[in-house]
Amino acid sequence: MRTAIRLLAAASAALLLSACSAAPNSVSSDPAMDTQAEPEPPAVVEPLEEDMEAARSNAAAWCALIPSSLVASTLGMQLESPTASFSAEEVNCTYLPVEDGGRTIQVQFRLSQDHESFIAVREESDIPGVEIADLPNVGDEAFYTSSEFGDVVTNTVTARQGSVVLTVGAPSPLEGVTELVRQVFDQLA
Repeated sequence: MRTAIRLLAAASAALLLSACSAAPNSVSSDPAMDTQAEPEPPAVVEPLEEDMEAARSNAAAWCALIPSSLVASTLGMQLESPTASFSAEEVNCTYLPVEDGGRTIQVQFRLSQDHESFIAVREESDIPGVEIADLPNVGDEAFYTSSEFGDVVTNTVTARQGSVVLTVGAPSPLEGVTELVRQVFDQLA
């Protein structure tokens, strides 16, 4: 199962990147061919519908790592199945509440990450009025933020394990959000 998840991670990262990037035109290095003309911009490559459908399917597979039943058991919140959205570098999973007045949960997977990109994410999270601190013993490195709006405190855990950065934000105790991140990382190991 773990090998299948690793293959899924590698394949989805490659597919997402290939489906959303363009290849630049090649330039001749022959000085006799050098002119003063402006270089042509890179060609825009429209992804094929099959590629986009495969990318959507891979995004849904990432969100399936955190079924609403897992969210319910760790955070005590009844949520609908996640809705997946994606870009070339990330997959977002949105969990809507089952009942009116409930809270929405956001989960984000950032792919092809390393320590430097994790530090950049942390720096983006450092905003006035939001508590931020290291979170030991979660993945390779982790931190959390806590913000308050009215009577609702939202705890967000961002952690990196290998090349995946996972962010989970929920109006739940920090311990529950941290446990959810650990359980997802256990599936990726």
